[in-house]
Amino acid sequence: MDPANNSYLTLLPGVSRTRCTDPVIYTLDTFFKNRPAHVSSIYRSPQHQLALLRDFAHKKGLTFKYPEAMTCDLDDRDAQGHYVWQWLWSDLLHEGIIINPPLNAHVLMDYIRDGVNKRGELIPQSSHTAGIAFDISGRYNDEIILDDIILIMAKIYLKPLGIKSTTIEHQNDCFHVTCLCGEGNEAA
Repeated sequence: MDPANNSYLTLLPGVSRTRCTDPVIYTLDTFFKNRPAHVSSIYRSPQHQLALLRDFAHKKGLTFKYPEAMTCDLDDRDAQGHYVWQWLWSDLLHEGIIINPPLNAHVLMDYIRDGVNKRGELIPQSSHTAGIAFDISGRYNDEIILDDIILIMAKIYLKPLGIKSTTIEHQNDCFHVTCLCGEGNEAA
C-alpha cells in the first residue's frame, strides 16, 4: 500500500507522507483512472503552515499591511497577546481563503462560513500538522480540474476508505481530505 507507486493519483515531489494517509491515497488511485490528479500536500509542520500564510500574503498583496507577520517567529506575540501572524491569518479567512492557523488561534475578524460568523471562534491548527489530512490539487498539467475531482469524490462512499470528512477549497484550488485515523501520526 505505497502511494508512491500510484498511477493516477500521484504524489507531487517533496510531499511529506504519513502512515495515516498512505493507505487512503493508495486506495483512491483507481478512482482517478479517467482523470489523473496529484496529492499536493500531506504533512505540514506549524512552521510550514506559517510559510503558507506568508505565501498567501504575497499573492493577496498583504505583505505591506502585515510586515511583522512576514518575519516573526511562530510563537511571537503582539502587545494584545495575539500571535503576530494572527491578524494576517484572520484577514485571509475574511477574504475567503480557507486555511487553518499554524497553532490554535481565535479568529480576529469577521469570517463567514456556512452562514455563521466565526469571529472570536477558536480554530484548531491544521489537520495536516497532525498528519491526518491531504490535499488533492485542483490543477493537473496547468489545467484546472477541481470540478472533476469533486465529481469523482462524490461517487465514493468515504468511510470504508478511511475518510472522515472532505472540504472543497475553491480559493486554494484543492480538495481537502481528512482521514479517520488518530492524531499524532509521524511521517511515513
